[in-house]
Amino acid sequence: LDRRFRILLFNKLGEQYLSKYAAISDNILKSFKEIPIHKIINSSKEEIEIGKNSDSKILKLLAQPIEISPDSPSWILLISDVTESRRMQKKIYSMLEGTVYALALAIERRDPYTAGHQKNVANLAVKISRKLGLEEKLVHWIYLGALLHDLGKIAIPAEILTKPGKLSPEE
Repeated sequence: LDRRFRILLFNKLGEQYLSKYAAISDNILKSFKEIPIHKIINSSKEEIEIGKNSDSKILKLLAQPIEISPDSPSWILLISDVTESRRMQKKIYSMLEGTVYALALAIERRDPYTAGHQKNVANLAVKISRKLGLEEKLVHWIYLGALLHDLGKIAIPAEILTKPGKLSPEE
């Protein structure tokens, strides 16, 4: 890229990659030109999605300055395909979430006396998290964690969980 972020040249791999996926988007280079470059300079966080169907690709971009000559700064734009990685992350997250809900249900069935308690604690944790201004992703993780706060009840015998009155020293 030149100082105005125009693409000057691609290496062989870049040319192969763009020609391979050019059919996904009407104009893949147009997609790159629409990226606010100032947001990806010195950052590895910017990702874009090319295409809007099942063949879409998620590309991670990293721009780094290079000095070819003092009066003409240039940039290298590194592009990597993280599509499969993001899809696997979503699948793993979905499986984890399902496991949390299954465990929460098992805990609730183990001690029906306190049914609804886990959800109440989780909802309270969400309210506190939002008041603290935490990101929604983190708020959701806190919600899931709060659902499991009584996980230890699974290992406690039912007669102890439901015993009226005080517990003995052995209990």
